[in-house]
Amino acid sequence: MIARHMQAIGKNLSAREIFDMAASRPDHLYRIAVAEINAWTFFREHNHYPSLEEIQDPQPEVTYYIRTTSGRECYRYENGSWIHMGGIPDDVYQ
Repeated sequence: MIARHMQAIGKNLSAREIFDMAASRPDHLYRIAVAEINAWTFFREHNHYPSLEEIQDPQPEVTYYIRTTSGRECYRYENGSWIHMGGIPDDVYQ
């Protein structure tokens, strides 16, 4: 997923190259986790989106994750309104 994202934004890196680059850093698990979240958001997968406006047909009882500069905000759509459920900061993966 991360390699597919990198290729989509013009960086021709294989999954192995990405892993090797991350593994050489002390915070590699954090970097991999955040890179995967960024990829999910880019491709709008696993209910991850860049903004609420990107969600075309929100479903009730589904949690949606909106990417922010420092984490994700969680929302649910109930009775025609968005309900903010809280946030998950990126540094929780450190």
